[in-house]
Amino acid sequence: MIVKRIWRQRWFRVLAGLVLIVVLGPMLLPPPGGDRPPARGLGGEQGRWIEVAGVDVHYQQFGDGDEVFVLRHGFGASVFSWREVIAPLARHGRVVAYDRPGFGLTGRPRPAEFAGGATPYGDVGNVALLAGLLDALGIERATLVGNSAGGALAAHFALAHPARVSRLVLVAPAIGVTAPGLPDWGRWLGATPQGRRLGPWIVRALVGRLAGALDQSWAD
Repeated sequence: MIVKRIWRQRWFRVLAGLVLIVVLGPMLLPPPGGDRPPARGLGGEQGRWIEVAGVDVHYQQFGDGDEVFVLRHGFGASVFSWREVIAPLARHGRVVAYDRPGFGLTGRPRPAEFAGGATPYGDVGNVALLAGLLDALGIERATLVGNSAGGALAAHFALAHPARVSRLVLVAPAIGVTAPGLPDWGRWLGATPQGRRLGPWIVRALVGRLAGALDQSWAD
């Protein structure tokens, strides 16, 4: 009887409908498709690709010799950052510059597709990806050159694999800088099935505004 009386209340029916929309609505959305066109062939004459842990990594390689330099770009950048540096360095050895996941022409797998054991876009995943890239290219040890976020990630790699790093060259590294992130409740919502389905659509809607974040990251 109590349930029937409550159900007759209009506010309760509206509330129940909203709950159903919030819970079931996102699950009715189709997964976003067509968001990862093939990038191979877009890197020009110097562009090369190699698959590492399920990620199609775009890189450029110049020079040769026992001395190896691996270049890691910063936030919002790509191998283009090193266009004035690669040729002079190549006179001293082998130079490898690559696009980190999420930037340039490197593939953008969903986290579940990454075989490195963590999202390829975080610190742990970036370390695993670089270790795999060095293995795939037959590089035992290298001088890591990193700019901004790439500098911080180079330091993370050196801490995790010190035997594989001969030198660290950090160019304005973003070490000790905490990027703004979601609050705890936002992370919890994002981890729900509904949040995982809605997430790609929300990010797509914000792409235009995110471009402004890149503008704020540059100085004249």
